[in-house]
Amino acid sequence: MQYVPDAHTLTSLLTSPMADANLDKSYATSIGYALGRWLREFHTWTSAPAQAELSREISKNEAMRKLKSQITYECFIEILENFPDLLEGHRNSLEGVRIMAAEEFANTAQEGEGEDWGIIHGDSWGGK
Repeated sequence: MQYVPDAHTLTSLLTSPMADANLDKSYATSIGYALGRWLREFHTWTSAPAQAELSREISKNEAMRKLKSQITYECFIEILENFPDLLEGHRNSLEGVRIMAAEEFANTAQEGEGEDWGIIHGDSWGGK
């Protein structure tokens, strides 16, 4: 780990009004693919039978499970209500996603769930 003064986060770089001038499209594409590949590999690793005990242990952290559910799924429709043009025509589908997620969050990892159950890397965002 290294301290780099005046460094920018990936999020600030990608959302900057100058993003097109500051970051070549091929670099942005490479970053996207690399992040996607890392997240896929992380999910594959955590879903492997060798990590079953780790998944069960992490699923016991009820406080973090509830927090993740609240900030990710329980309030997103309410937040989208601030942007009616985005929500228009999609409310029913998004409500279905919210219900599905609530049902999934009600479960904990069980023996043999494998690929259908995995650890969520909650710290994976570009603002770090």
